[in-house]
Amino acid sequence: MKEKGCVPKENTYAILVDRLGRVGNVDEMWKLYSEMMEKGIKHDTVTMNNLLDSLGRAGRISVACSMFKGMKMKGLTPTMFTYNILINGLGKAGMMEAATALLQEMQ
Repeated sequence: MKEKGCVPKENTYAILVDRLGRVGNVDEMWKLYSEMMEKGIKHDTVTMNNLLDSLGRAGRISVACSMFKGMKMKGLTPTMFTYNILINGLGKAGMMEAATALLQEMQ
């Protein structure tokens, strides 16, 4: 795509982040997300949800939690899905106190 002079937009990155995460290629997903940030490409809550979900499924829940905090600081509003993704990841990681605290925050 880039070789042919096409400049990827937000949706293209969002789809690629989602697909790379779903197949478990978290390192490539992270690299692509970093590229988005370097280029100043805006991202939305859906892109963040995909990123958080993939990080949680890959056992990188601490990174996902940090991203969640950063997301809120950047003014992106977490949705019910965002909270559910993190609560699920925290539960699978055995971090029940953190999961409960996040559930209370969501309510």
